[in-house]
Amino acid sequence: MNSSPNFRINSSLHSIFLTGATGVLGGRVLHELLRSTDATIYCLVRAENDELAKERLADTLQIYDVAGESFADFNDRVRPVIGDVSLPAPGPG
Repeated sequence: MNSSPNFRINSSLHSIFLTGATGVLGGRVLHELLRSTDATIYCLVRAENDELAKERLADTLQIYDVAGESFADFNDRVRPVIGDVSLPAPGPG
């Protein structure tokens, strides 16, 4: 039984903005986007700096990508955006 659903994603997408990427659903979505598109994925993350944000994203991705297939593109395609969606302006706090 295949536990991964087949998603049809518009292959012409160049950039995607994803919130919640360090959560349960968002981590799975990030993994699927890395697997099924060539887009650059901008992820809103609560963190002190880009390095810590990237670390949080990598830790979450590791849960869904046990084979490590998405990590080849991770550094080139995933861009953290520091911010907090619960603030009035989601940018840096």
